[in-house]
Amino acid sequence: MFNAFGAIGRSWMGKIILAVVVLTFVISFGYGSFTRNKEVLATVGGREILVSQFNQRYQEQLDALRQRYPGQADALAQQLRLRERLLDQMIDRQLLLHAAASAGLHVSDGDLSSAVKAVPAFQTNGQFDFAQYQAVVRQNGLTTEVFEARLREDLLAQHYQQQIVMGVLAGKTEIEQRYRMETEAVEVDYMFVDPAKFGAAAKADPAAEQAFYDAHKGEFLQPEQYRVRYIVLGLAQMRDDTDVRPRAAERYYERNLETEFSTPRRVRASHILKRVDANAKPEEGAKKRAELEQVLREARAGADFAELARKYSDDKTARAGGDLGMFRKDEMVPEFADAAFALKVGQVSGIVRSPFGLHIIKVTGDQPEQKKPFEQVKAQIEQKLKAERMERRLEVEADRVPGRVEKEGLEAVAKQFGAPVAETGWLDGSKAEPGLGQTAELYGKLRGRKANDVGALKRNPVQGHVIYQVKEAKPAYTRPLAEVVAAVKARVADEQRKAAAAAEAKQVLARLKSAEDFGAYAKSRGLKIQNAKVAAAMQTIPGVGSNREFQHAAFRLTEQAPFGLSVQGDQAHLLHFRKRTVLEPEKAAERRQRIAQELVQDWQNYFLDAELKRLRNELKVKILIPELLTASAGGAQ
Repeated sequence: MFNAFGAIGRSWMGKIILAVVVLTFVISFGYGSFTRNKEVLATVGGREILVSQFNQRYQEQLDALRQRYPGQADALAQQLRLRERLLDQMIDRQLLLHAAASAGLHVSDGDLSSAVKAVPAFQTNGQFDFAQYQAVVRQNGLTTEVFEARLREDLLAQHYQQQIVMGVLAGKTEIEQRYRMETEAVEVDYMFVDPAKFGAAAKADPAAEQAFYDAHKGEFLQPEQYRVRYIVLGLAQMRDDTDVRPRAAERYYERNLETEFSTPRRVRASHILKRVDANAKPEEGAKKRAELEQVLREARAGADFAELARKYSDDKTARAGGDLGMFRKDEMVPEFADAAFALKVGQVSGIVRSPFGLHIIKVTGDQPEQKKPFEQVKAQIEQKLKAERMERRLEVEADRVPGRVEKEGLEAVAKQFGAPVAETGWLDGSKAEPGLGQTAELYGKLRGRKANDVGALKRNPVQGHVIYQVKEAKPAYTRPLAEVVAAVKARVADEQRKAAAAAEAKQVLARLKSAEDFGAYAKSRGLKIQNAKVAAAMQTIPGVGSNREFQHAAFRLTEQAPFGLSVQGDQAHLLHFRKRTVLEPEKAAERRQRIAQELVQDWQNYFLDAELKRLRNELKVKILIPELLTASAGGAQ
């Protein structure tokens, strides 16, 4: 198809897909129906989704997560249900392709060529590069014919989507409502009617206390409890006086010489940088190079390099005379590093091109590679190998010792290791225990155990592993009122104060006529009057927090009805209206335009979702290997 590249038509479809072709390329590139593996994961009508296609797409998504969230990608993939979401996307794509074919849609060669030429990965200096196109496609294990066939399908799906959402507009009323929600703000004075100011309202009431206890018995459940006897096995109990064999230490040194016992060569350099954007026009790059060539002549003629850097460099290091400090070769981009490490101290490079632009480099210092001799680190290696040997033994013993305790008894095993036997009080996982620290993890191991049961809590070699034997177990029970009466009295009193505060706030609201009344009540109760500007889109209100009722109460206020009450949960606030304002009125036109675009996008998504639901109901979608969707997130199966 690309042999006829010179005669490319410009249709409306070609213009539409330019905005989405990059995303399409990222999604599609590298997989397709050209695979030889015919194991089928799902069918959509008469179309197949292959396991190999799914696995490759999933691995691409997982790799992207790993780049963005190192160490968290696998857990995120599970939380996001990445496998299920990905299959849904692939099914949706097949539904759209089926619908497009049924509607008689097609993608012309002109549209396809426009889409390929718009992919940044196929461009050099902003222009389509046919050789670059072929190279990138080959690097991904494809031919141009296969890639273009896949892209044509993507464009066809996009074409059908465009037909579904074409002509969707946002109404003026919708735009105005959303605009007011985003921009309108109400400024109010308010006071928190603090229940703490109503101490006299709290009175002892045995009936109320009993009622509260009966309604909240679940809060007073005492979970099962355990007392255990235990020993801690750590590195101290794995003493090892056996010498490390000389050859073992030598082998460790040889294997790790470059990583542990060597300091790589470092150089110190200064540079003068002329920044050139990767997509800059050739004439702009040539102009910057000509400027730098003049600077290079001055540098090689003996001019002060630091002064030249201060005068001509575009880099932030210019203020320091271009000094980059000491660095290893792998700490710089390859083009810069290769040039710098090829120079001797005092030498100045030619013009070097890197992703950042054009550089002149001067090396000002050189620290050769250094290797520590074996004799110097021998004792360190032996100590490390001994520690590793002790850790391996500790792991083995942590698995073996519980069985030995069951047969020989805790005291006998403890004596062999020189570990003292300790005993806990009653454990329910809520408190720390002397000698053990926090006990929640240990308590989790104890749940369901009986007297004399033996187990192990593995921690780390420094803390040591806990080998325990249950001495006593006490079942869960609801603590009687007499045992928790102090806590119940406090909760009931707190509820009484909150109720009294809310009741008085309602009475005061009915009496408020002026700002003076508002201030007089605050003074009489020792309450603080604060000011807030409340917008409907706020998630939290400064000084108040997340309080939707406060927002609703504020927006109900007017100059004619300036006082209001907000009661949400245990918080009662009295409000006084100050004024209604519009946030950033100078950006009104810009905001309305953005809102209109968002509303159109929302409606487009709505119609697209509705069409996909219709297609799912019309076509038979079968998932043939559902267990693949619950496989480990660590990689494709």
